[in-house]
Amino acid sequence: MTEDSNRSHEYARLERRLKECEAEVQYYKGIAAVSGKRHLRELDQLSRLIAEQRRAEAALRKSEEKYRSILESMEEGYFEVDLEGNMVFFNDSVCRILEYSREELAGMNNRRYASADTSKKMFRIFNEIYRTGNPAKITDYEVITKKGDTKILELSTSLMKGAGNEPTGFRGVARDVTERRRTEQALVSASKELEQTKDMLVHSEKLAALGRVTAGVAHEILNPLNIISMRLQLLGMAKDLPEEAQAALRVCRDQMGRILEITKDLGQFSRITQKHFVPSDLNKMVEGVLNLSSPHLKQEGIKPRVEYRPDLPRVSMDIDRMNQVILNVFSNATAAMKGRKTKELRVSTGLNPDGSVRLVISDTGTGIAEDDLGSIFDPFFTTKAPGQGTGLGLFISYSIVQEHGGKMWAENNSRGGASFFIELPGPER
Repeated sequence: MTEDSNRSHEYARLERRLKECEAEVQYYKGIAAVSGKRHLRELDQLSRLIAEQRRAEAALRKSEEKYRSILESMEEGYFEVDLEGNMVFFNDSVCRILEYSREELAGMNNRRYASADTSKKMFRIFNEIYRTGNPAKITDYEVITKKGDTKILELSTSLMKGAGNEPTGFRGVARDVTERRRTEQALVSASKELEQTKDMLVHSEKLAALGRVTAGVAHEILNPLNIISMRLQLLGMAKDLPEEAQAALRVCRDQMGRILEITKDLGQFSRITQKHFVPSDLNKMVEGVLNLSSPHLKQEGIKPRVEYRPDLPRVSMDIDRMNQVILNVFSNATAAMKGRKTKELRVSTGLNPDGSVRLVISDTGTGIAEDDLGSIFDPFFTTKAPGQGTGLGLFISYSIVQEHGGKMWAENNSRGGASFFIELPGPER
């Protein structure tokens, strides 16, 4: 039995007692009129009793009105449910939160406005309250409104007991924290985006600093390299050169080639070239690079799967430099899938809500170690075996995307491989 129904029963009891007392008064009044003062004492006692009963009734009604006034003025929802979870009392705020009328909500079971998973969770919590008698606070109670919207509530709830101290149900206060949670999630997302932007700015500063020195470094390396190369050629022309010396010469030539490759990449990064930005179709550009790579992909047993967004807007790009970016990512994906049972290269394009275009290239390779995710775009960083890469491919690709005002990052995907994301500004650029 709830507190509200207890009050109703108390009202009824008082009304019955007052009627009984009034009937007795009428009876003794009649007797007194006949017998004089003999029953005046009994009549006086009954009158005092009636007055006390009326004062008690007035106090109870005043308390009830104050109780209801407080509940109805609360922003939070107040509710009482029986042991089966059926609504037996609630204020207007509960109706507002769940978007049901009083008539609809009266007697409604809590399973009607909660998912199956939430209902199971709440059953466990209320069962614990029933078993221990201890109140509980629930911070993430998800309810479904009449319109089908999901809201998140915070509940403070406790056990109700009847006159015999037996459990009769549960009462509680509910606060709608849906907007607060959305704001918190938005702040977390904004914080992450701000952190990513900060990391990109730091990386950009590294690129700018490196760009100022690489041109001079490449030039200074090439000068002594040419001299060493000429001496090696002269040494190779010597007659009767021992096999051991010839082997040493071959090693030197191979390493010279590697040095030349590195200086070439450095020169390409540092070279100030005139950029040709023109409105371009990203889908066609990716398709062209994919066709160019098709023979090599087929040779490696890699199956390309492509998903282009057809209504993609044209964006301003330097086609040659963006082709280089995509080729670098394809090359890394191919190397990562060597020896893998499933070799699949997925390429997709899309449009972001802010109007920027998106390119995602995913493989089924070995993925990227978590510790390496923040370093893969650093110069000379590579996980390949010695002699198989310069560590400049992704570094140069990253700088090219930044020149376009875009973003580039990598994540591990659910198929065990890696996914590279490239975002470029929309037509407004």
